[in-house]
Amino acid sequence: MSRLMNGTLILGICAVTTGGLVAASAEAKPNTVIVRAPPRDEVPTARVSYRDLKLNTQEGAAVLYARVKSAVRRVCDPAAATFYTVGQFKCERASISRANLQVEGAVQRARNIAAVGGGVTPVAAITITAP
Repeated sequence: MSRLMNGTLILGICAVTTGGLVAASAEAKPNTVIVRAPPRDEVPTARVSYRDLKLNTQEGAAVLYARVKSAVRRVCDPAAATFYTVGQFKCERASISRANLQVEGAVQRARNIAAVGGGVTPVAAITITAP
């Protein structure tokens, strides 16, 4: 066989093989899993105000972190259970992780505003939600 014919034969085999795989995958329908989040009004949420704090100071930032920690506990355990569960631990860990990003951003904005002589922080609350 000539080299051109060998190449054509190999391409033909690849096309048939690939077509079979595509046809097989189109016939096999995967199980469908649908995950739905609860409506936003059913997700436990808390707002933590820092309007009264000077976040450009360590004391102000520390108070905000304490408020966030308290809010996370309320959001992750609205029934105030007497024992600590694995689910509550995971909720708190995830909620604090997301809240810390907001706190860090708020503290940095307050420091930037203070550095240029401004005094008003435009945003004055952090929203905490359960995962």
